[in-house]
Amino acid sequence: MTSPTGPQRDSNQTPEAPLPAPREGQAEPGGRDVDGASRTGLLVMLAGIGVLALVLAAAGFFLLRPGQDGDEGGPAAPRPEGATASASDDGGPTAPGQEGTGSSPEASATEQTQPPPPPAPSLDELRNAALLIPPGCADYMYFDGEYGGADHGTTPVQFTDGEAPGNAPSSSYLLGDETAVLEADGRALTIVAVHCFGGGSYTYPALAAYDGDLELVGWMDTLDENYPQPGTSPKPYLEDLAVTGSTLTYTHGGIELFGDQACSACEKSGTATMSWQWTGDGFISTDVVVHTPTGDVRQPSVEDAQAVADLLIAGDDAAADYFIEGTVNPPLVDGQTDFSTLGEDGTLDFGRADVVPPGTRVDSCEVIGGGTLSEDFGYGSFYGPYFMRDGSEITSSSMARGTGDAAYETHPGDVVCLLQNDQDPPLGEFYDQSGFHLILQGTDDGSVVVRVIGLGLYGAEI
Repeated sequence: MTSPTGPQRDSNQTPEAPLPAPREGQAEPGGRDVDGASRTGLLVMLAGIGVLALVLAAAGFFLLRPGQDGDEGGPAAPRPEGATASASDDGGPTAPGQEGTGSSPEASATEQTQPPPPPAPSLDELRNAALLIPPGCADYMYFDGEYGGADHGTTPVQFTDGEAPGNAPSSSYLLGDETAVLEADGRALTIVAVHCFGGGSYTYPALAAYDGDLELVGWMDTLDENYPQPGTSPKPYLEDLAVTGSTLTYTHGGIELFGDQACSACEKSGTATMSWQWTGDGFISTDVVVHTPTGDVRQPSVEDAQAVADLLIAGDDAAADYFIEGTVNPPLVDGQTDFSTLGEDGTLDFGRADVVPPGTRVDSCEVIGGGTLSEDFGYGSFYGPYFMRDGSEITSSSMARGTGDAAYETHPGDVVCLLQNDQDPPLGEFYDQSGFHLILQGTDDGSVVVRVIGLGLYGAEI
């Protein structure tokens, strides 16, 4: 190859004779110009190098990057199998496994043109729409098909001006006039009460949440077996709906407390603040606070009450720490009684093994409500049974209300926990039939404070 500066000498060749000295204006050997020619050659050499570099760069560019259709660089190379549409910043195809690492102008434009989710429906829209209703209310209003008609658990109810007929004669649905809007997870929901009137004097409310497509997406149903009932409510009502973030709160009213009259139409002194959290798929209960004339009450959990019962079963003295005044009221005698003697106060002295034998479990707990009155038959008061909301019974309960006097101290907002035993207790079937129970003081934090252990059948205390 010829160098820009002249021929190269082979080191193996015989040395040539020295060249004659150049005349004035003639270039020296090696390309030097006595009066500036060498500078001209140098510029020519640099220009050549630059052109060559540009040629090489252009060639490498087109070799490494196929041109796109319509580019001057020629048609685009075939896209590798599995590659996605252009998503890289330079517009080239995305290699398999690297999808979604960027966004093309076309994708961005598509995202910007996607319609926003529909707004929460207005009350006027709901009042004249076909709507599914919460399942507990739907099951109640179906009456097991006794009156024919549609099962509204699967068939929407057509409302007109906020009302719709039910299956049974005189039954109907009514939408409330209070709403709340919850916005979360890119959705806007309208929450409204649905009143389910089956005829007669009872109306059961539920809260239903509908999205912008009028779909039922969540509910709080007083007829649902999983609804956290705050107390006995013959005629409940739901009001004061409020939303904070993704939390819904409302007032559950019409709660019957100890001391209230038992009739369903009588005024009730209790209300509760119910709190529910939207999860994206529905609502979950997060807090229930019962408001009573003597203060706020949170119902203790069955698990916490069971922990105290376990201490009693074991004869652990630590159980006394959970009783008012620090004692089991009064202390249980050890072992098992033979029922042959009465205590000094005229009550039977039951032994610990009788009242809290091994296998004793806390079946349920609830704020004491209605159903227990003392009636005077002319020969003294008779204490009727107390029925738990789950159907369990405390026979001849000493929790008298209304016109009667309680056999032991009980206050509005106090809690009863029913004790059961499945392991052949010493008292046999009598144990469950009698309705042994704990009376707990109502507390604002839901802690377990025991007033007394109750022996349902005897209306006595130990």
